[in-house]
Order: sequence, then C-alpha cells, then structure tokens
Amino acid sequence: ISCKTIIGYGSPNKSGKSSCHGSPLGESESEITKKKLGWEYAPFEIPNKILSKWRNISKKGTKSRLIWEKTLDKSKLKNVFLNQFGKKLFSRNSKSKNFLKNLIKSSSSEATRKSSQNVLELILSQKNNLLGGSADLTGSNLTKTKFSYSKGNNLNYIYYGVREHLMAAAMNGISVHGGFIPYGGTFLIFSDYCKNAIRLSAMMKRKIIYVLTHDSIGLGEDGPTHQPIEQLAGLRAIPNLNVFRPCDAIETFESWELALNSENTPSVLALSRQSLPLIRNSYNKNKSSKGGYFLNKSKNSKISIIATGSEVMIASQVQKKLKESKIESNLISMPCVEIFENQSKKYKENILGKNPRILIEASTSFGWYKFLRQSDTIISINSFGESGKGNDLFNHFGFESKKITKNLIKKYFSDNT
Repeated sequence: ISCKTIIGYGSPNKSGKSSCHGSPLGESESEITKKKLGWEYAPFEIPNKILSKWRNISKKGTKSRLIWEKTLDKSKLKNVFLNQFGKKLFSRNSKSKNFLKNLIKSSSSEATRKSSQNVLELILSQKNNLLGGSADLTGSNLTKTKFSYSKGNNLNYIYYGVREHLMAAAMNGISVHGGFIPYGGTFLIFSDYCKNAIRLSAMMKRKIIYVLTHDSIGLGEDGPTHQPIEQLAGLRAIPNLNVFRPCDAIETFESWELALNSENTPSVLALSRQSLPLIRNSYNKNKSSKGGYFLNKSKNSKISIIATGSEVMIASQVQKKLKESKIESNLISMPCVEIFENQSKKYKENILGKNPRILIEASTSFGWYKFLRQSDTIISINSFGESGKGNDLFNHFGFESKKITKNLIKKYFSDNT
C-alpha cells in the first residue's frame, strides 16, 4: 500500500518542510493553519458531528462481541478455552526425564538447533499453548515438529515469510492478546531486522522465545554476510532480555525450560548449525539456571577457562591439554550472561575465581571485559568473518585447542617449562 502524503499539510509556511516534523507549529502558525483549513472551533473543542462518528466506530463491534460471549457461555469448551489464557509453567515429568536420560545414554553429537527441535517435539507432544513459526527458514531453524500444524483447528505453527520484523512484531501482539506462548525462528544475523520488536518484547515484559540459529562462523560457506559477530553483544545489551547460548543438548533443554518459565522476560536461544558433542553427563539439576557454572572443577586449579556455546567444546579440549602439561584448571560454561549477573556476588566470585581467566567466544569481545582483568585473556573475533568451511574458519580465527594451549602456557606458565 503506497500512500502519498504531505508532511504538515495545511500549514501555509511549514507544509512539506522538516521543521514541522518534531516540533509544534507555534501559536501564530496554528491560527493561520486553522483559517486555511476552515477550522472554526476553539482549542480542544471537538464538533458533535465528528465526535458522534468516532463514538459510533467504538460501538462497531459491540453486537458481535455480545454474540461471541453468549456462544462462549453455552460452549462445553468454555473452561478449556479460558484455561488457555492462564499462566502455564513448564515442569519436568516422566517423559522429560526419559528424554534427558536417553540423551546421556546415546551421547551423540548434534547441532543445538537440532537439539532444540527435539526439545520442541517433546514439549509439543504434550498439552501446551505454544504457537511457533519461522521467517521462511523453517527447514534451517528446525522450529517445526511432527506435532506442529499450520492448518486446521489445532493450528500451532505460522509461516511468516521473509518478514523477520513482522514475525517479531506479530509475536508481541500474540503475547499481549494472551492464550499463547509465541516462539519464532530466523538466523542470528537477521535478528538485526527484529531488533526494535525484540526490544519492545523486553520493555513489555512478555514471555516470547526467539530461536536464532546459525550463531557463529561455524555456519561456514555463507560467508561474512551471514556470520554473526556483533549480534550477541547487541542482544545482551538489551535490558530484560535473556540470551541463551547452550553448548550441547542438555543445556539446550535447560535453556528451553528456563525460557518457558520466565514470566516477565523474553528469551533468545542462539543455536549452532554445526554438530557439537554432548559435554554434560548429568541432568537432574538445571545448572543453566545459574547462568554460569563449573563443568569441571579442580581444587588445584591454576587457571579458569570460560566459554559459551560451541566454544565450550574447544575450552574442554584446552583443559585436557593443560592437564597433560600438569596444569589443573576450572572449566566454566556460561550459557546466559544475564542470569549469571543476577547471582550473588559470592557466587560470581567463586565461579570466576582469583586465578587467570580465559574467555573463549566466537563473537565480538565487546561486553566481556566486565568479567576480565588486565592480565586475563580473551579469544574472540573483532572483524567480519570469511567464507569457508566451519572448522577451517575456527582454525583461521585462532579457535584451535593446540594453539590456545600453547599460548596460555607461554603467557602464564613459562617459568614451569
């Protein structure tokens, strides 16, 4: 729809000029504008002719609403319908416990976007009020399951088309209306198109879940136009937004669990395209609920290694190589910076420790320095990506365990060698 308009229409001296965009016309210009438009009424006086038309518009749906309410009162499904608008929290049951148990048993490698789809399938197989969708990337985001329906009375999935901002804006509206918990998928790089709507989700304190896949240079040959660098930092900068970047299938489950139970804070799930090994071997406690936690802890630790998402695998390899050189370390996974920051000072100090801190994330270093001191080390990317295979790019940008280990020993432990 294209509407040709003139800014400040009717103003003799300011019509069509930027001067009437962000400031009032002024008393004298207002008077001559009213005269030109034939407006003979006092300030804030609304003529009855106009007032009655607006009031009639407000009554337009009254009859239809009353009919709908009577139909609802007579319906056997009234309570079912009204219950849809009630708050529903995710709670673990026998199905979810078996699901987690099988993850440990199979111990298979998979992309966290696939892990997310498996969690969604578990959730959607049970009675819930999720309403999903994707901005024309369903097959890549893996936001649809065999329990997702885009047609019929059980509709719970929307094909939004190549319209990321519309999807995010629509989810805000769906959430405000009530009855559903909306989730929607696109690539992390395209979160920039959603940013204003995501910001409103946070401002309005809505339970909305953004499934943002292809979260790093690990996506490969699509190149720097599709490889997110500054996006994680930009999302983490939004107040009241939890940004989850899980390292494996267990953390992905935990991230969904936390997102679904977050009543007043929207969530971002930043998920990998590439396969990642299962790193966690326990599931009874949601460790991601602390934002950051020890994956492996040594009482003789000389260094702390902190990582998120796919880089936790690299950090784990570094820890093992340091141990081969008889250097003990603590390995910390930090799936959600925002939740970690909300923990007690004592907890945060215990996790971060007093030893040298090494931060590994295939993203901009911006925002991480609040956890680091001058002598600490950060391994990040402060340039655009490149086109190439994911593993080759990780090596190219320095995310390689042998190289990292060698540099850490040289910097912190050269006196021991």
